[in-house]
Amino acid sequence: MESFARSDVGLVRKRNEDSVFVDNDLGLGVLADGMGGLPAGDLASRLAIEDAVDVMARTAFPRDENLLIRSAYDAAHRANRRLRELGAAYRRYAGAGTTLVYFALAGEEKVVVGNVGDSRAYRWDGGILHQLSRDHSVVQQAIDAGEIDEAERRGHPQQHIITRYIGDPRFVEADVDLVTIGRTDILMLCSDGLTDLVDDTDISAVFSDGGSLSHIADALVDLAKGAGGHDNVSVVLARP
Repeated sequence: MESFARSDVGLVRKRNEDSVFVDNDLGLGVLADGMGGLPAGDLASRLAIEDAVDVMARTAFPRDENLLIRSAYDAAHRANRRLRELGAAYRRYAGAGTTLVYFALAGEEKVVVGNVGDSRAYRWDGGILHQLSRDHSVVQQAIDAGEIDEAERRGHPQQHIITRYIGDPRFVEADVDLVTIGRTDILMLCSDGLTDLVDDTDISAVFSDGGSLSHIADALVDLAKGAGGHDNVSVVLARP
């Protein structure tokens, strides 16, 4: 696997609460966006990635899709339990939370994708950008219910209210899917610091322009910062 990850503090925030991880040998990529407004968002994102990597790496070889799917669920459960226990043990960390989105190669043409929250996973197939994950958010629920349409998502007053997150005191289940990919496809994980400011059409244009994964990642981060950069922005790219 070829990969590249970039995380940028943006133009407004004083610290970066996003965390990223990618490992070519494991065929694994993970991204977490610590929740703003809650304590220790940066710590929450780092710990969630540590747990996800630890769990997923144990079943990276052999690339058995059933084992990887099970691990994808277990990764979210473990990360959620760890943050809840941290908050119970130390008052200053009570309420810490983060999103979590991740992929694991399950063979030459398959990948397991998991997510909790509104950080996203995409697949670029050379012509079309496919969103693989589904936001766990109040706005997404309103779209699903037909109360608003997709065009009303950006700028909605409840845009940043998520309905699932790692660190939630309730039981949290990840959405996990097994996705077919082409050998020239590009996988992307990203935080909402990108998708809040850059729409899928402009993201697709960057992929269409081509170039190395590092060039594409830099261009996407620059687009988000050019549109205001009001949040941390992170991108993980991988070509199987």
